[in-house]
Amino acid sequence: MQRAFSRSLVVTAALLVFVVADASAQGGLNLSWTDCGANGTESRTFACTTNGVVGTLFGSVTPPEQIDQLNGEESEAIIQTNQAALSQWWHLETASGPTPAGCRAGNLVFSNDFTTASGLCSDPWGGLGFGGLNWESNYFQPNHGRLRTAGAIAGSTVMATDREWYIWKVTILGSRTVGTGSCAGCTDGICIAFTSQKLTEPLGVGDYVITNALGREWVTFQPGGATTWICGGRVPTRNRTWGSVKSLYR
Repeated sequence: MQRAFSRSLVVTAALLVFVVADASAQGGLNLSWTDCGANGTESRTFACTTNGVVGTLFGSVTPPEQIDQLNGEESEAIIQTNQAALSQWWHLETASGPTPAGCRAGNLVFSNDFTTASGLCSDPWGGLGFGGLNWESNYFQPNHGRLRTAGAIAGSTVMATDREWYIWKVTILGSRTVGTGSCAGCTDGICIAFTSQKLTEPLGVGDYVITNALGREWVTFQPGGATTWICGGRVPTRNRTWGSVKSLYR
């Protein structure tokens, strides 16, 4: 939580007690394939016989209270395979310093432009967002990866609590699935857990960090073999009660 210790621990503890007690009245986050929340799907199956588009993940939220000066977002999702280690197909990292590019570097595409989406959720960025993503292989354990996004707009906008909002989408491309130079492991079962979403406001106003599910915080890929360790809401080291506390900085 950003700047959460700018007041006394007593005040912080009191706020936490209040927030957890009122968790049922709060918002949360959703993860789906194809579209936002309940408008999308929980699982995705890919034939692994083409180099075409694999699918698009949508991260969406309903905020815990109205955000008057929303100007950006930062998210985290944890990926786990049903193998002992990530296959080459899931090595999506770009080259960084001494770390070479993964077998399928460049096959993740970030966007926070929802002008061509279904419109079943609202677009807080108005088609004017910009940002990017980061993929980290072997995160926490050899069969894990971490996907992070960061997006923003110039200026700020209002995000109300009466609807679900698109926040980000990440398209997984299928390059190097088949043919010369192909990367093995496309058929591995995968669980993807949306672990946190930060909604930012200008410096000095405060941020929200949301970790609880609005409806579904995880999806599967090649679900017939997907592990359940982080699916079904069983994400380790996360507090599954209300996880969003407004920064105490007013």
